Amino acid sequence: MKQIYILTTLLLLSSIEFTAQVTDLITGLDQIGGIAFNGNDLYFTQKDKISKIDVTSNSPTATPVITGLNNVYTLAIKENVLYFAHNDGKHKISKIDINITAPLVEDVLELTNTDKTPTMMQIQGNELFFQYWDGGNSLIVKIDTSSASPSIINVVDPVTVFSCFEVHENELFFTQNYNYIYKIDLSLPSSTAVELTDEVSGPNGMFSQGNILYFTEHGGKISKLDVNQPKTSYTEIASRLYTPMDLYLKENVLYVSEIELGKIYKIDLGTLSAPKHEKAIDLKLFPSPASNFIQISNLNKKKNYTIYNSLGTKVKSGPTTTKQKISIGNLSKGFYILQLENDSVFKFIKE
Repeated sequence: MKQIYILTTLLLLSSIEFTAQVTDLITGLDQIGGIAFNGNDLYFTQKDKISKIDVTSNSPTATPVITGLNNVYTLAIKENVLYFAHNDGKHKISKIDINITAPLVEDVLELTNTDKTPTMMQIQGNELFFQYWDGGNSLIVKIDTSSASPSIINVVDPVTVFSCFEVHENELFFTQNYNYIYKIDLSLPSSTAVELTDEVSGPNGMFSQGNILYFTEHGGKISKLDVNQPKTSYTEIASRLYTPMDLYLKENVLYVSEIELGKIYKIDLGTLSAPKHEKAIDLKLFPSPASNFIQISNLNKKKNYTIYNSLGTKVKSGPTTTKQKISIGNLSKGFYILQLENDSVFKFIKE
């Protein structure tokens, strides 16, 4: 019964949603995770390194900032200092000076009593907030980066699972059990968590501006809600992505990391528009598995498509229509993803 209720809710939300133009900023990235800005440079993690791109470039190219890392999934930037969590044999939080061409890694804190590297991090003032695992519990904690020997301070009581959090001024937003979003007031010595919405689909990343909280969801969606309205419904602003993870809003443009396809999306919120009738049409890719050709049914106009392999590398692109066959005879056997321009994502197998 609960599954039917969730499905009905999502259908109702999709009937009033607004969509935004989604474009690829950079592709071909390996295991991309957290993102953060410094000026026009967008920094991002890639498990064993941290790289950056200039988002004002017409064809941005990834430039390594520091390499030789291990299990680095999250980062935070304050002025010229970049903080990141990694594992060099021990779970640590370290920092580098991004104004230096070949920066040296300086350890900030060694994380003890944990068997996992943090996958979420954010800095506000001198306080660095991050995810911390203590046994089976997932915690949100903070340290004072101005201290020579920082100590971990608990921010939220331990919960079984939380998937992401966001700090904005005196408020902390976080998820619990993958389906609920709460907020607490950090200015109070003891604050009761206020539920903002429920039955969201496993948010992986959050970013707030003013009273609007943006978040990614499982199922390839990006949504938003008004944090000043308790137990409010949320609005879907982009859909039919694949696996959006972290996100960052800069000058009315959302930048989103895509872990499975190895890319960064750029979503212009200024292009929000009413949904097109084509979204209600049941588009289908067939056949799958396929040997020589695939085809998209029910397209009512020509669409550009892009095919990615299992590593997220673009292997083919071009226009197609509902009656046109797409040749895949020269592709290697394996799993592929086809994405229509600003629209649906399909999986298929080449045999």
